[in-house]
Amino acid sequence: MDTSTDISYLQDIQYDERVKIIATMLDTLLTMSNDGNSMAMKLLGDYYEEQKDYEKMKKYYQAAIEKGN
Repeated sequence: MDTSTDISYLQDIQYDERVKIIATMLDTLLTMSNDGNSMAMKLLGDYYEEQKDYEKMKKYYQAAIEKGN
């Protein structure tokens, strides 16, 4: 599986483990989000929620909602 473009597998991983994985992929997810990937936006929202950065959390969740995810 090419994880550089297909991040849907992260949906099936438990939340705590997913947040750890997201932390290691942060740069990639930020790039994907900037390119309009709504799944990346949602995952970044999850990450920032765990980090208690509620401003960024809201930004990424709102962007994902607007994109339809």
